[in-house]
Amino acid sequence: MDFNNTLINIGSFFAKALTSETFVAALITGAAALLGAGIAGYFSFLATEKAHQNNMEKAEREEKKITSNTLALIMIEIKTAWEVYNTEYADELRHLEDGKPYVVMFPVGANTFSLYDSSPSCLANLPIEVAEKIVLLYMRMKGMIAMIELNNSDARQAYYSAENTMQKLRDGMTTNGWKLSPEKLDDIYKNHVNHEAVKLGMGSTADGMKLLGAEIEDLYISLLGIEQRYQKSQNQ
Repeated sequence: MDFNNTLINIGSFFAKALTSETFVAALITGAAALLGAGIAGYFSFLATEKAHQNNMEKAEREEKKITSNTLALIMIEIKTAWEVYNTEYADELRHLEDGKPYVVMFPVGANTFSLYDSSPSCLANLPIEVAEKIVLLYMRMKGMIAMIELNNSDARQAYYSAENTMQKLRDGMTTNGWKLSPEKLDDIYKNHVNHEAVKLGMGSTADGMKLLGAEIEDLYISLLGIEQRYQKSQNQ
């Protein structure tokens, strides 16, 4: 009996506690706190997601700006190289007869295309049409530089051989009393230079440079149009 009374008393205690105003108030307060924490967590999540999205959009805008600016610099490098080639080297070459050597030495820097060589990430971010055209154009320009360097080497050799010949001729004039006018000596020198240049195959090199120069010009004009359309699309 005592045990049963004890259970009854315990049950009565919990029943009164559960129905008491204090317990109900505590339950409501706890539920409200839990709900508030849930809402706060949800909005905190939304804020974090928004901040992440903003950061991603900012990074994308910055990457586009860097790509656009790098492309503009690459175009300046191409334009400068093409203008220097045209004004300082190729004008006379274009008017040269086919098969005739171009015995001219033109200095070429060791690191001619530093912007292009240091911008692989820019090319990776460009549309494939733009990147392909840039790569092809630079390949052709580097090929032109290789041909100019070959022509320089052959021209140097032709001039060196002519100088040796003229030195021997001048020695003979002194020893044997030969008399040749300055004009005649100049003609002999030029003829010997041309003769050596022909022997070295410089006529073929000149023809190759003319053909390659025409291809580079077409590529350059085409790239200008493509690059302008790309830059315009990035500013919209």
